[in-house]
Amino acid sequence: MRGRTDVDVAVVGGGLAGLAAAGRLLEGGRSPVLFEATDRVGGRQRTTRLGGHVLEEGAVFFGSNYPTLSAKLRETGLDAHLKVYDSRSIVNFPVGRQTGSDPAALLRTPNLPVAEKLALVPFAVTALPLAAEIRASLGTRVKSPGARRLDRIAASDWLTARVGPRFVDEVASPFMEALGFAPARDWSALGAMQILAFGGMAQLFGIREGNATFATRLADPLDVRLGTRVVRIAPDPAGIEIEVDAGGSTESVRARHLVLAVPAPVAAELVSGALRQTLRRFHFSSSIVAAVAIESLDIGMPAVSVFGGEGHGRIRGIVAEQAGPGEPVVSYAALAHPWQYEYFEAADSEVVRVLTDYLEIVNDKPVDVIESRVIRWEHSIPIPGPGSIPLREEAFRLATRVPHLDIAGDWTISPSQEGALVSGIEAADRVVGI
Repeated sequence: MRGRTDVDVAVVGGGLAGLAAAGRLLEGGRSPVLFEATDRVGGRQRTTRLGGHVLEEGAVFFGSNYPTLSAKLRETGLDAHLKVYDSRSIVNFPVGRQTGSDPAALLRTPNLPVAEKLALVPFAVTALPLAAEIRASLGTRVKSPGARRLDRIAASDWLTARVGPRFVDEVASPFMEALGFAPARDWSALGAMQILAFGGMAQLFGIREGNATFATRLADPLDVRLGTRVVRIAPDPAGIEIEVDAGGSTESVRARHLVLAVPAPVAAELVSGALRQTLRRFHFSSSIVAAVAIESLDIGMPAVSVFGGEGHGRIRGIVAEQAGPGEPVVSYAALAHPWQYEYFEAADSEVVRVLTDYLEIVNDKPVDVIESRVIRWEHSIPIPGPGSIPLREEAFRLATRVPHLDIAGDWTISPSQEGALVSGIEAADRVVGI
């Protein structure tokens, strides 16, 4: 073991929450050091290239109504580098037909019985204003009594009672799987409305050079230690002793304060007692995504669909993009529940074949694969199940009992980039106020 290093504030986790916390601490006159276990910053903002084009291996979109994210994009000069995804229409891949995501389009779908179509009308009357309210508050802590009531109800029960079981199975659950990698039964009614509000935005955005560019810009002014995994923390009245593993060499770090900005299951292994047990109750979806660069695809692009089509229920959230005429097509899709668990340890070729089989039906001929990749996330999206709000409140209450410790992450607010940024800023403000 090497000698001890003294730091002012240690931030553990180089995702958006950790980067936002470290940046805010620096603005507040503190001297943060950020420890990231992998070889890059960004967390679920991870960009690579496939077939010569940008491939988002993590979060693909961000919302148009995220004020904190928008401000950070302006600060980093990336507001001029945005690409727009029009989410008001969805391509139905098997037949190339445009199917709108509005309630009127649902009334035309053959997948719902008449009784459920009729139930959609009164449901939309009450749900659309609620979705607008939730959309305006994504990334903030839920306070309204109505929203807290929705947090106590399972999404599948709530939607079944108001519309019907086919709507849950054929529409709501595939939509939630496409965006959050978990079926409706895992979400609270509030969580379902949050993800439906996100998906129902008129426009979603990405960064042309890749969403990971945002994370690297946030990291530029910071002291970041990559490839440095925190393996133990030991709080005491004067600070926190931290043991880190940097490529097989352990080091002791002494910090005045620690911001733990990693997924709750990871944070749970670094703390003890009641806080550990509480953090273990947070649920994250896992995901497995197949991506291919192919010569061509006979549909309009960019194309997006949350459904896999008749006989292809293993596919959710498929996207196809093309940089320009004559360029390769990059297509990627998540495997649906429960297939993502069954294929998580499968060979990459098996996973890719699920996607190419589907694309060949769409194309009505074989597809020529130039390059392929499989992306696996053990902790993909924090799933707000019933009772998530009191669970978050309990986690914060227990964390305040640990000397010099704070927690951050989108799982503490809402599953979004905005939630991650806000949580990091709030954690830093609590530290600066000490």
